[in-house]
Amino acid sequence: MRRQQPSWSSVTSLTDRVIVVTGAASGIGRATAKECALAGARVVAVDRNAEGLKETRGMIEQAGAAAPIGEVVADLADHAAVESAVADLAQYEPDHLFHAAGIVIRRDDIEDVTLDDWDTQVAVNQRASWFLTRGFCQQLVARERIGSVVLVSSISGHLGVMSGSWVYASTKAGVTSMTKGFAKTFGPHGIRVNAVAPGLVETPMVRGGVRGQEVDDLINTNVPLRRTADPVEISRASMFLLSDAASFVTGATLEIDGGWLRR
Repeated sequence: MRRQQPSWSSVTSLTDRVIVVTGAASGIGRATAKECALAGARVVAVDRNAEGLKETRGMIEQAGAAAPIGEVVADLADHAAVESAVADLAQYEPDHLFHAAGIVIRRDDIEDVTLDDWDTQVAVNQRASWFLTRGFCQQLVARERIGSVVLVSSISGHLGVMSGSWVYASTKAGVTSMTKGFAKTFGPHGIRVNAVAPGLVETPMVRGGVRGQEVDDLINTNVPLRRTADPVEISRASMFLLSDAASFVTGATLEIDGGWLRR
């Protein structure tokens, strides 16, 4: 006999869920922290920028939502800081992880990419993603709790390179791959792991690293919707994946690119 399914409003609810949001001091992470708080979640904000976290807290409170229940300042390029952050997060007994923290270093020519460029981006975008996700999932298993993870990849991981993001693209392809591995490993425990792959988004990372005219050219050439995404659009799609509405979705990467990869 087919079991009765709960209502849409029930499965999409994030009320009182504890959600860890990394990269919460700006861009997609900040937007997601705010949107989750507005949806009734209890947010734990993580970033290396303490002042930016304070600004995020102020924005959330100004919007009429509850301030984050915790703030963790950590430079995810430092593996010791990653391990410390994982340990610190345990006290909040989180249900979900949204990992948006990342870094891109653009070089006009592949010959200009340095070893430091490589090491820094791999450390933040891949190593930190892997150890944060593993640590979070292990904590859920130890607490005998189900939960979910959403990692932020990028369509550059599919394209191979975009606007000089040689190393960044490789690291984001790695995020897509690790998403599948974690989904297979922790699925038997009821833990879902998915990713989102944004295209061009109105964030400091994009506008600060890609020249204005180049952004416009990329949009007009590649994006059927002919615009960039608002960070909130990435947040809301991610909240679907975090929620019980996506209860049978795991190991997937949702492309949020205005149709770029389908053109």
